[in-house]
Amino acid sequence: MSRAFQGVGAAGLTIAVVAIISIEYRDRIEKMFGIQQTLSGMAMIIGPVIGLILFKIGGFSCIFYVLSGVFFSGLVFLIFVLPKDKPEVITKEQVSWKILMSVKVIEI
Repeated sequence: MSRAFQGVGAAGLTIAVVAIISIEYRDRIEKMFGIQQTLSGMAMIIGPVIGLILFKIGGFSCIFYVLSGVFFSGLVFLIFVLPKDKPEVITKEQVSWKILMSVKVIEI
């Protein structure tokens, strides 16, 4: 059951990161997505190594205690760093369902 919640949380995190980057960094969106993807890849490589070190130091529960502190510190940090929400996003042209559904899909 906890793996299901973890999956839902990971999916929500990915959507939130994409939304924040696309709204806050419109002028340099490609660079920010590149940085985000690079950090995601590095985290997948470094994460298991850090988990092993924490396991060797304090056992299985040490991983959860340390990561809980890291995530809580990150939450407090983000509360003060993220700018306030903008009431609306202004686009240069109207987007309709007809335009979105007209994208051609390649079938294999």
